[in-house]
Order: sequence, then C-alpha cells, then structure tokens
Amino acid sequence: MRYPLLMFGLALLAAVLVLPQAATALEGWKPYDAKAFAQAQKDGKTIFVAVHTDW
Repeated sequence: MRYPLLMFGLALLAAVLVLPQAATALEGWKPYDAKAFAQAQKDGKTIFVAVHTDW
C-alpha cells in the first residue's frame, strides 16, 4: 500500500461519519406490523426486517 497513513485516516473518518447514523437508526425499531409494512412499501420507504432466534 502506497499511503497507509492516508488510508487509515480515511477509514477512521468514514467510521466517525457512519457510526452515529447507525446508532440513530436503531432508535426507531418497532415490532412487525403488517399494515405498517404495507404502508412503507406503498410510500417507497426502506424496510429492514430483523429476524432472530434462540436455537
């Protein structure tokens, strides 16, 4: 790699800019609701469905 310090700096800058947005996105999580899902589809909004199990 030709500029390792520059690459490290860019990676650090990207992390500083992206991580606060990710933390803010987690605040709006809601339980699944079929009506809200259909409305979000109709409105063209981004939909993220998290699936978890304790197998």
